[in-house]
Amino acid sequence: MHVPNLHLLPQTHLKNVLSHPASIRLVKNKIENGKRIFQIDALVGKGYQQMWFNEDTLLIKMEILRASSVYGDGMRIYEFLNYKKIQGIAFPSIVHHTNSNSVFGEAINTYYINETTVETESTGLMLKWNELPAAKQPKRVYNEIVKLAENIYMIENITNSSGYTTYNILFAEFENFILVAEAQLNNAFSEKVIKKIKEFLPGKEIRYIVQTHHHNDHIGGIRGYVAEGSKIVTTPGNVELVKRIAKAPFNLSPDRLAKEPREPVFEIVTNKKLLIEDNIQSAVVIDIGPTPHSNEMLVIYFPKQGLLFQSDMTMYGGWPLNSEITKFFVSKLKELNLTINTIVGSHAGVIKGNNVEKLLKGELADPF
Repeated sequence: MHVPNLHLLPQTHLKNVLSHPASIRLVKNKIENGKRIFQIDALVGKGYQQMWFNEDTLLIKMEILRASSVYGDGMRIYEFLNYKKIQGIAFPSIVHHTNSNSVFGEAINTYYINETTVETESTGLMLKWNELPAAKQPKRVYNEIVKLAENIYMIENITNSSGYTTYNILFAEFENFILVAEAQLNNAFSEKVIKKIKEFLPGKEIRYIVQTHHHNDHIGGIRGYVAEGSKIVTTPGNVELVKRIAKAPFNLSPDRLAKEPREPVFEIVTNKKLLIEDNIQSAVVIDIGPTPHSNEMLVIYFPKQGLLFQSDMTMYGGWPLNSEITKFFVSKLKELNLTINTIVGSHAGVIKGNNVEKLLKGELADPF
């Protein structure tokens, strides 16, 4: 098989270790089962690594105690077996990989490497972008607050990237509080977003954080909102996951929740719908699942503004608009019969006006 996951190759880890030469230490030099084994320890970033080499100086085992920005302290163990030379370079043909943390427990996988390639692997989703000249790939504004409608705003492109790989944060102003859509990526991003929103709307608490679904790039920053005391609006199936993330140990890289522990507070969407409103704003949180992308999936509809927020179901300027998930999304919007003039996504561009009607009719063309 091809190996797009470079973490399966010992060369990747050795390169990381050699970038921190001052931390490298020879711990043991001993004979095991008639063969000489060398143990070397190192600190790489905020992680601690133990490595075992054979007498041919090939890496045969490695344990990494590391801090995940999403799931807290965890352990990865690699065993590199049956080395063979490919194009003159030694590669293991078998890799045993164990990944464990307090959120998901232990996952064990075995990989078989038959060949390697320097060619970039691409899916049909990415192929379109790879074929475009760089000048045509849209570079969106970076980390700026854009007004979408009355009392509704978006922080655009918090990752400073191009195309559909951008991440956008929607937030809505109510009379006495704020609602935010999604705790994307990791806690560091959430803390920056929380700070930016509170500076923009001073004196108002972030009372609600709406989690559309459970994928880690969309829920990875939830700890920041737990620390903030925000109510987590989610579906029943995600409650246990959020609890595990909130309780995960962050000893190697303590965040705000690790320093000031508190329990997550939930607002569960039952019977497929939850209304949040006051004197100036109204938001309807709707579970449109099961979808081809996630069994439980929330969208947020603002009826006064005719605006709908969604994640991963349509990406204007991203994946093809005739994809399975977009077709499902369009059929669901027709079923819900909502009055919509703007569709905002966690990725890619905003769909407005006539383009919303074209999307519903299957006539919206890709913009590039």
